[in-house]
Amino acid sequence: MVILKPYKPTRSSLFQTSLREASPYAPEVFIAHTSTIADPRIDADFLCDIDCNRGYFSNSYHYIIRTNGIVEIGRDPNYISTRVRGPSQANSILIGIVGGITTQGDLQNTTTPAQEAALEELIQMIADGLNRSIDVTDRRRRKYQQEEEETLLEELSATETETPTEG
Repeated sequence: MVILKPYKPTRSSLFQTSLREASPYAPEVFIAHTSTIADPRIDADFLCDIDCNRGYFSNSYHYIIRTNGIVEIGRDPNYISTRVRGPSQANSILIGIVGGITTQGDLQNTTTPAQEAALEELIQMIADGLNRSIDVTDRRRRKYQQEEEETLLEELSATETETPTEG
């Protein structure tokens, strides 16, 4: 697997957050869509601008997997992400998969086979590099499962309100 490093200085390299320290918590990898359309032109530099517009100081993802499966470094993995919420997540690594939204703006799993293959390889590489087991939290599927459950509940309530007529 090829991991591309930024070709120019990024905001996160100019204004770094805290270095990771030894932690009693198991390292955790968070996987999430970038909440963009699955466009092959979207890269780490583009996502850095989006994150800055969302109020983060720089690119919040350590790794970004583009639609063609190319992995880019968005933030130095040795530094804490800007999206960390508390000390238990200070040891976490964020992986952003480009996509997650259709051109109509609907949430949808837009992960390509190339992205899935790159994700598996990247997670294995991270685990091998840390030389220990890691916890992986895939936040992509949770969004879609919630939507599917809400749709099913709506369908069920609609069928329950329909009462058969006696005739």
